[in-house]
Amino acid sequence: MFGPSHAAAEVAGSKVFAKRFMAAHNIPTARFAACDSADETLERIRFRGVRLPVVLKADGLAAGKGVIVAPDEAAAVEAVQRIMVDRAFGKAGDRVVVEEFLTGREVTFIVFTDGAPRVVPLASSQDYKRLSDGDQGPNTGGDGLLLAGPSPDHRPQPDDHGNDRVSEPGWACGPRDGAFSGRSTAVSSSPTTGRGAGVQCPARRSGDPEASSSGSTATWPR
Repeated sequence: MFGPSHAAAEVAGSKVFAKRFMAAHNIPTARFAACDSADETLERIRFRGVRLPVVLKADGLAAGKGVIVAPDEAAAVEAVQRIMVDRAFGKAGDRVVVEEFLTGREVTFIVFTDGAPRVVPLASSQDYKRLSDGDQGPNTGGDGLLLAGPSPDHRPQPDDHGNDRVSEPGWACGPRDGAFSGRSTAVSSSPTTGRGAGVQCPARRSGDPEASSSGSTATWPR
């Protein structure tokens, strides 16, 4: 039995914390702004040159439903109303991340750590985010697994995004920030875009479909 410390779990419990941690330590991620009120969020969407589509994320845990991809300004305003005014996700919507929309195939990269830091990666995998055929539905928590084992969209490069650009800087900098301490698994979902990979959804758990599938490909000591 193992898992992250309370401080380390914050990287999954707060999207604002996770984004600021990644920005501080040069871990690639989508451009973003953290907003503390509906008025501030709407002002940024309407008057700060936000490119559409735009992604709005409730800061806290929302059962995988707190991320809304808004194709236009009207949809973005409706999302702010739902998250911050109507309180659809309760306290999880006290703050919102306004995030750049990334296009590309998403890859889930999972590693184990003993907190030393030693990092052991599993095979990458890929889940499916959009509901309905043809990507026409709303975003989900990624409840369906598209494939298991090594993903064709994660091809090792000299500067591989899984270890060199995400896991290693995360563990090197994490202990002083309380972000990656303790024995645990870590999950990062990274769309592979024209700029390379950018972390979309960091987490500290091993119960999601990708972890189950990637874990089945590993050779475990007896």
